[in-house]
Amino acid sequence: TDPILSFFKLITRIAEKFSLKTRIRQRHPRFNLFVYGVLMNKEILAERLRMTIDEINKEFRFRKAVLKGWKRIANVYSYTYQGYVFNLCKDEKSSVEGILISGLTYEDLLRLDQYEIPYTREEVSVFCNERPVKAFVYVYKEKMHAKPGEVSSKYLKLVQKAAEEWNIKLP
Repeated sequence: TDPILSFFKLITRIAEKFSLKTRIRQRHPRFNLFVYGVLMNKEILAERLRMTIDEINKEFRFRKAVLKGWKRIANVYSYTYQGYVFNLCKDEKSSVEGILISGLTYEDLLRLDQYEIPYTREEVSVFCNERPVKAFVYVYKEKMHAKPGEVSSKYLKLVQKAAEEWNIKLP
């Protein structure tokens, strides 16, 4: 056999085992994100992060969490889903069940930001196992453009799939 070809095969196996992508991700600070809509669906999350489901299961930690003082509503129209999608509004008497995703890099958040327009990312405290945890959440705040409507059936199917996995109550 050719020693140079053998060397490149060895380097390729080593690179696959210790992927550069993983090493780079390990060096970056990590963030938490509370999700309450379609991002609870791992297939959608993986697609938006340009990762596989196996990669997101390896890279991130997923836990059920509660955001107190907020309410899940459908008041943002989505052309992608041809109907209304979930948003949050402040409501002291309410709480929202969702998923806390831990381990996101800043680059992951920026990639999600591209899909979450017109939502903005803000920091909140969510409760996971009765303990407060700082996390980002996407919220659409423009009151003049937000009006209640019927949730898109395509969107709702994706959200319900994830909600059932986690035993999360939807409105």
